[in-house]
Amino acid sequence: MIDIPVRSQRWLFASLCIGSLLSLACMLILQYIKQVLPCPLCIVQRYAYLLLALWAMFGWVSLSVRYTGLRRKLVTSFEILFLITALAGMVAAGRQWWIAKEHAASLHCSFDALQPIMNDLLPATRLPFAFKAISTCESADFPLLGFSLATWSFLTLFVMLACVLCKIGVQRASSRS
Repeated sequence: MIDIPVRSQRWLFASLCIGSLLSLACMLILQYIKQVLPCPLCIVQRYAYLLLALWAMFGWVSLSVRYTGLRRKLVTSFEILFLITALAGMVAAGRQWWIAKEHAASLHCSFDALQPIMNDLLPATRLPFAFKAISTCESADFPLLGFSLATWSFLTLFVMLACVLCKIGVQRASSRS
């Protein structure tokens, strides 16, 4: 059985963690420099990026476990959590894009009812500058190089998801050999 070297896995997890934190930093920079106020779906994506950074960091740390069986189980657990969180972020980004592009005139943001609840969550009360929803989904459109922020977020999450799926696929293929 050929296994992916731990060093390569560390690079992947470190890259995913840094990419998630950079995405979150870009969102905050756009909020405070370009005055792009976050909507509830933007906040859901911020939570997703924060969780992705945590899962990637935990995956990186779990590679230090000496017992191989436990290490594989821990890494697999964090990969699954990463995949679920990335999919949830992609759903939020897709929903935001759909509301902003296709139905801005006829629909209101479906998460407006959850806005007070989301703003009462612990991260929103402790870090309101990063996790407090201020705007609606219809007004959260800011074109960057021709694409909306929801599109950029979706693409970023898709690339991260694809990296983890490729790693899992390579490991499965090598374990069958």
